[in-house]
Amino acid sequence: MLIKTAKAQLASSLPAKMLIKRNNSTLRSESGFTLLELLVVLAMMGLLGSIAVPALGKLLDRMRYRGERESVLAQLSSLSYRSYLLAQDYTLQTDARNGIGYDKLNDGSNAVDLPKGWSLSVPTPIHYQFNGYCLGGVVVINSPDNPPESVRLIAPVCGVANE
Repeated sequence: MLIKTAKAQLASSLPAKMLIKRNNSTLRSESGFTLLELLVVLAMMGLLGSIAVPALGKLLDRMRYRGERESVLAQLSSLSYRSYLLAQDYTLQTDARNGIGYDKLNDGSNAVDLPKGWSLSVPTPIHYQFNGYCLGGVVVINSPDNPPESVRLIAPVCGVANE
């Protein structure tokens, strides 16, 4: 009689989900996940992963492009200041035979160091004076896998126009 009342008290204190019947006796169920539940969760994670991985690759490509683009724009913006520091007249122009035509600056560096596969074209030559002034102009940036982008350089210091 004492055992039956203990079982009855235990049964009344446990939620209905935690009770299972075995041989007409009430026992507490084991906690944990079944193999089927684990397989369903793994399948869902695999499905979500197959959707997310390509999007992550595209995101990394966009971030790389934006970083390289900002680097090129910063170099174009700094040409006027570099011309002033080196007290050097300088013309940025497109050479029909060789693409972008620029000589090395007095300090031995290139005017613009482009990432691999990138190119610049200048429809009308842009002249930088030794005092850092220029008349402005347009530069077209060609990058792989992206359409050409025209960038306007604004006089008097040929800063890149806000987009």
